[in-house]
Amino acid sequence: MVCMKSVGLGVAAVLLVACGDDGSAVETASPTTGSETSSSDITATTIPLPSDSSGDTSVSTSSSSTDEGTSTSGGTTDSTGPADSSEGSSSSDGPGESSSSDGGSTVYDVQWCNLQYPPTVGVAVDEAFTVYVRLYAPGLTDQTGVTDPAPELVVEVGYGLDGSDPSIGFGAPWTWFTAVPNAGYGPGAPGYGAANDEYQYDLSIDTAGIYDYAPRISGDSGVTWVYCDIDGLTMGGYTPDQAGHAE
Repeated sequence: MVCMKSVGLGVAAVLLVACGDDGSAVETASPTTGSETSSSDITATTIPLPSDSSGDTSVSTSSSSTDEGTSTSGGTTDSTGPADSSEGSSSSDGPGESSSSDGGSTVYDVQWCNLQYPPTVGVAVDEAFTVYVRLYAPGLTDQTGVTDPAPELVVEVGYGLDGSDPSIGFGAPWTWFTAVPNAGYGPGAPGYGAANDEYQYDLSIDTAGIYDYAPRISGDSGVTWVYCDIDGLTMGGYTPDQAGHAE
């Protein structure tokens, strides 16, 4: 198992440490933001999804750093999603939005989502790394041009043993945490797409081993879930080989 440690500050700093062969299953994990990452670091280092008018999007990131030491490691994420607000309704009765017949909560149709960044990490036990999630739900995410939270929309980031599949319940159970809107996502963000919203979570894993991580999104207050991976919801659904990889 990879065991070197590279010291760095910021959201996506990569840390590699020496690990034993212990790959015991994880039962719980506690969220942590990490003492080396401030809120300004998180919002300043959004890894967005570049877009064009055709709706096809692709991003390649290269190593960079700021005066505060925040860095992003190289990697490529290919996915497909709405390019701008013209591809989804912004009205209160948009195509992805509906209300129950008894006047209950609105339901949002999550039509696209993506594990935006990072695709892989090497981290120490309990070392936090920020996971970014992009999504499109017409009638909600295309309302204002920035992230539009709603009580019915729940975004979570979780992890499980390498090769397991939470979308079908295959393998050991996953541990899930609630993500929050990325306040730094908006018209000034690189690769900005007005129809999409971005969420984030500082994930840490409390047991040594090799793990998959991914987001899941509910548009109906957690009744049903859509599972997201690196190549986007529209590319064959969730598959373990397209999950984030941590060791």
